[in-house]
Amino acid sequence: MSNLTETILLNIISLKPTTRAEFDHARTLATRKLHVCLPSNRTLLEAYQNLVKKKSIKSDPRLEQFLQKASIRNLSGIAVITSMVKSFYCPGKCVYCPTEIRMPKSYISTEPAAARALQLNFSPYEQMQRRIDMLEKNGHKCDKIEYIIKGGTWNAYPIRYQYWFILESFKACNNLTRQKPISQTKEKYWNNKLIIELQTAIEKEQRYNETAHHRIIGVTLETRPDAIVPKTIQHMRLQGCTRVELGLQAVDDKILALIKRGHTVKQFEDAIFLLRTA
Repeated sequence: MSNLTETILLNIISLKPTTRAEFDHARTLATRKLHVCLPSNRTLLEAYQNLVKKKSIKSDPRLEQFLQKASIRNLSGIAVITSMVKSFYCPGKCVYCPTEIRMPKSYISTEPAAARALQLNFSPYEQMQRRIDMLEKNGHKCDKIEYIIKGGTWNAYPIRYQYWFILESFKACNNLTRQKPISQTKEKYWNNKLIIELQTAIEKEQRYNETAHHRIIGVTLETRPDAIVPKTIQHMRLQGCTRVELGLQAVDDKILALIKRGHTVKQFEDAIFLLRTA
């Protein structure tokens, strides 16, 4: 099958497509000529990579773009990867929030990222590596990663869980190209250890990641305005957080009270002030 796919790709290349529309038309013509079914872009991408590796063809950035699935996803040069934390208590009582028992509050299991997380038992290590693998198979570079952690209220989760989740995420990136991969650790491994031990471990992985092939250049955490205090900010900074999603929802205290958001506009403003001056 790989030889046939390579033949299809060589036929497409011979037609010299210069736009995506021309590429799609060339792919149709090539498959009609060979009397085969239309191959997926991922299959063609694998054939392209094999041909380049064998030096049968030269690398072609424009062709690579045509072969990418959802090429707009990382036009900026940054791959966005989302992981989800496990189901846990959330201090919020928002009336609009779904409360599916298997999921962190405000998410449902039919959402793509949530479905992946549930399938992988919310493992941060597996979520990161599987997502990188999927994106790269679809032709996306993952050398620069914007990492977004979704689910519930981050600061309401146990502090050891927070550090462990991010530690395993960095480790997952580093292990993809590390000569001697460091074994995954389960959450319970850190339950009786000192916080300083987790902080030391995560700093070590962050330092290694600065020159790794898959670099996390930003970490986004979800939380609530009333969960932002100097102590939580300090922990978030040590965890590598570069952006915070606060979820104001409304700028009117009457609406916030009606939806039982649990904080006021003033608390939101105070949280912003603390984040800016930390």
